[in-house]
Amino acid sequence: MKPSHCPAEAPGTAAPPSVVCGKQDFLVFRLGDSEYGITLGSVQELCSIDSIARLDNPPAMVTGLLNLDGHQIPVADMHALLHGGADNGRLADVIVLRHQGRQVAIAVDCVIDVVTFAGNAPVDAPPGGVPSAIVNISIGRRTMTLLDLGRLLAGFHPDPDTRIAA
Repeated sequence: MKPSHCPAEAPGTAAPPSVVCGKQDFLVFRLGDSEYGITLGSVQELCSIDSIARLDNPPAMVTGLLNLDGHQIPVADMHALLHGGADNGRLADVIVLRHQGRQVAIAVDCVIDVVTFAGNAPVDAPPGGVPSAIVNISIGRRTMTLLDLGRLLAGFHPDPDTRIAA
């Protein structure tokens, strides 16, 4: 049950930027000097960047393919998704997600922690330049940007026939 101060949401939409309601768990990861969080419920698995197959002429935003239980899952470079730039060799971890009925993976500099937001942490407007951000949140000494997976992955539809490098 949502607290009464939480607005009703249409399915698949996030709460307004100033509101994160109820107790929620987030997986926190680092990109460069910034920390980001995604809802833990969407995470299926974590693995090393060494687990992915590199691609010949990869499509924009794709860093490779992950073979998970016989399924080839495209791995998105989070630096490219969020900022439009390359990772500069810093990617170390892969987060496998279930989003809108499909598996997708994102490569990040490092997975840091799981944090619980209990609805009592300071919340600020999201940073400019991160269109998939829901809100900035502070928990203890940590400040992170919570991401909306729907907005983040909206334009990520790599070609399933992409060839693996030899």
